[in-house]
Amino acid sequence: MVNNPYFYSNQSVASTAQITDAADHPHTGLIKALSVGLTGSYPIRAEDNFAITHASASTINVATGVVFRDGIKQATTTAVTGVTIVSSSPTAGSTYALVVVQANNTVVVRVTNTTNSVPAYTLGDIPIALVLYTNNAATTEVQFLTTNKANNGLDIGYADGSSEYVSKGTLTANADGLFITGVAAATVATSDKLLMQDAGSSDVIKSATVSSIVALSPSLSGTTNNQVVTVTGALAMQGESGLLYDGSNLTVGGGLIVGDTSTLTVSESGDDWTLANTVDDKKLGISVKNDASAVKIATFTAATPTNEIQLLGVEEVIIVSLSDETTNLTTGTAKASFHMPYAMTLYAVKATVNTAPTGATIVVDINEAGTTVLSTKLSIDASEFTSTSAATAAVISDAALASDALITFDIDQIGSSAAGKGLKVTLYGKRV
Repeated sequence: MVNNPYFYSNQSVASTAQITDAADHPHTGLIKALSVGLTGSYPIRAEDNFAITHASASTINVATGVVFRDGIKQATTTAVTGVTIVSSSPTAGSTYALVVVQANNTVVVRVTNTTNSVPAYTLGDIPIALVLYTNNAATTEVQFLTTNKANNGLDIGYADGSSEYVSKGTLTANADGLFITGVAAATVATSDKLLMQDAGSSDVIKSATVSSIVALSPSLSGTTNNQVVTVTGALAMQGESGLLYDGSNLTVGGGLIVGDTSTLTVSESGDDWTLANTVDDKKLGISVKNDASAVKIATFTAATPTNEIQLLGVEEVIIVSLSDETTNLTTGTAKASFHMPYAMTLYAVKATVNTAPTGATIVVDINEAGTTVLSTKLSIDASEFTSTSAATAAVISDAALASDALITFDIDQIGSSAAGKGLKVTLYGKRV
């Protein structure tokens, strides 16, 4: 295999040295490659390097590579295998083939019947290498017509008073993108043009005057209607729906919505952070969805006899003891009672004991103002310590517990063989 040396090489089996005086003689292949190269079309250095292998005495394989075509980097689409390097009547040692990348960026081999002559190229061809037919694969000679170009930039300048070149700016690139140097500063007038990139797939660079941009959006004119930005003045940013930024505060009249994938983050300075409303006797709610998309709301309200803020909608837990820890339970009504300290929506109940009943379940009823709030009473199965494992779960029929309502607890059943001990009932709910 003959690897691309990335320069105009000597014509030899290895093709590893540059063109050598007295050994390599000028031929039209060199002129053709230089002529095409002047148009900005030539091979460049890349991982795919147009390596050539000799498949037989009269055929070669050519790997893919990369070229500049009219100054634009393009890669060849396919490699070629077993392509002939001779015409119908080859003469060993004087028949040449020209390897090119044609206009559609595929590799082809141009051949000729004329001895001691380089084949003609077709419009759009980019010469890659010259191959000499020797009728022996081991001695077939290759001369690469390639370059070592792996970087591309543009320097822009002018001739000064002495006709010397003076650089005024460059256009270069690296892994981060394009970079322009030497951009001059100037006063912007309404007739000046701005460059912008097309938003579509074409990426065409367009120009527009400052005045035309102002005409498209009053936001740049300094007016108050549909204003986005002004250079000076109190109304730095304003929208018709009530968006206002005065240089210090951002006011949103219609509400502030953060995108579905965004997080609202507040970075504090040395001052305390305050979230406040401006209308009397209004509630501040925080809404969160659970894993079933059900909305859960916690509400701050000032509707309280003190100056303290009351938080509504969060879980409240009330635990009531219906006996001591060591005495066997007995049945009866109103074994314990209390008045609700606030209004609460009841959504779960639980009973526990420190000594499990045997022979039968423990059954507990919960009443508000003398009326049960359960359609299926609370129970602890025999040999169990908690109602969470009961075969029949409690069902709440009246979840609305009023503020100051009398809540009483009845023990309707205890264990038959052994009564339980240390009975407690837990109420789960949220303030309303």
